[in-house]
Amino acid sequence: LSAGKTLCAFDGDYDEGLSSGPSGVDWSNKVRIMAYPGQAAVWLRPLVHGSGNAGSAVYFQTGSEHYIEFDGINMDGTNMGNNGGAVWMYISELGEPHHIRFKNAEFIARITDNSAFSAWASMPVEIHGGLPTIVGGFEFRYLTLHGGGRPGTTNPDNGYGIYISAPNNLVENCVIYDNKGSGI
Repeated sequence: LSAGKTLCAFDGDYDEGLSSGPSGVDWSNKVRIMAYPGQAAVWLRPLVHGSGNAGSAVYFQTGSEHYIEFDGINMDGTNMGNNGGAVWMYISELGEPHHIRFKNAEFIARITDNSAFSAWASMPVEIHGGLPTIVGGFEFRYLTLHGGGRPGTTNPDNGYGIYISAPNNLVENCVIYDNKGSGI
């Protein structure tokens, strides 16, 4: 898979999580991962926590992922092993994933007491980091996002539908519900 190419996935549940991916060059020359037209739902539901992936459907932290579009690919992070979620990206000195588009899908996060890992809660989408030169450019279109959070905690950061600390983003026609904290 390379810039300008499309991967079509047949319907079904896939015990898969993406920890890195090929990148596009810009939105007109992107990498596209989509549900095969006319098929039933495609779900990424990682069950085994492999190296580099804590159980999230998308777990990008190398920074080599740019201009990727997921269309109709549902993501389930309920089996994640720490405070991640369905989609987890980290912006650091290792690099910066940016310009990732998600559309026409459902994302689910785990509601759990993950105090063994941190005070943070799981979320359907979590994108964070601390570089002063963050590009951002993430897009969330026509998504349903639910779940996440930690029951019985007073932590104010108790699970957002979308947690994002990057500029230049788009959230359009999304439904966010049944999370323990705030929507976005």
